[in-house]
Amino acid sequence: LNMPKSKLTTILVVEDDPTLLEFLVDTLKAQHYEVLPASSGNQAWQIIQSTELDLLVTDSAMPDGNGFQLIRQIEQSGRDIPILVLSGYLSLDEKSAKKRGATAYLRKPATPSELVSAVKSLIESHAA
Repeated sequence: LNMPKSKLTTILVVEDDPTLLEFLVDTLKAQHYEVLPASSGNQAWQIIQSTELDLLVTDSAMPDGNGFQLIRQIEQSGRDIPILVLSGYLSLDEKSAKKRGATAYLRKPATPSELVSAVKSLIESHAA
């Protein structure tokens, strides 16, 4: 039986802290996702424009603007990508993150299992 080779799920991870970026990328790669790292909103936007993504995981705060600016750019470009926002700010909660375009929200520091389950449910609900 010749099954069509399914494309790996591609996830863009945007995080300006190199240690955290590495943790996020490694955690998701271990789940057999294709993971593209970006350390700024600008870098992420370049990737978004040239790559078909299944999911965006972004920090809410970055040196060149913030994750929500990136979300606005994505929305304005008409792309439909589920977005998981990570935030260490206590002032940002799930409700306000979703109001600003996030599909889902995780408080930093998230454990690997929290990250993986959030990512899985987003991908599954988006594919449905």
